Amino acid sequence: MKSIRKCLSVTLTALAAGCFVASAQVPRLNPGVGPVIAGSYNPNELPERALDFLRTYYGSHYAQSCEKDYMTEDYELTMTDGTEIEFDYQGKVMEIDAPGDSAISQDAVKKILSKEAYNKLNELGATDKVEKIEREKRGFDIELVDGSTHHEIFITTEGKLIAQK
Repeated sequence: MKSIRKCLSVTLTALAAGCFVASAQVPRLNPGVGPVIAGSYNPNELPERALDFLRTYYGSHYAQSCEKDYMTEDYELTMTDGTEIEFDYQGKVMEIDAPGDSAISQDAVKKILSKEAYNKLNELGATDKVEKIEREKRGFDIELVDGSTHHEIFITTEGKLIAQK
């Protein structure tokens, strides 16, 4: 009887060890959400250049939400007045969009655009009508609002008007 128990004990131990080894060889799938690509971010920890821009042109408003894209190191903010601002990893404004049919302040527009692009916009008499600016490789995609009428223009960093919709 002892030999049967011993044999049974050895068999169960071997079987348990075999199951353990087999389970160790099966790849496990990650049940989680995967690597974090973007998430909430403390707006007080933005690059200094972005903080300076916010203090100067949006000092009376606060960041309602702030997200960081961990792949590109870009930051997206929504201000309490509804303005949406995207900064790059250095704190340069890459995109800004005023809420509704309102315009971005002329001083902020002047700060974002190159001197030549701002001068062209001034020639067009549109510095007070800018609703959105998107920085592109060779210039600025600018949306203008005049009442309920919307226009879109593209001005190069050298100040040349390339397209108008």
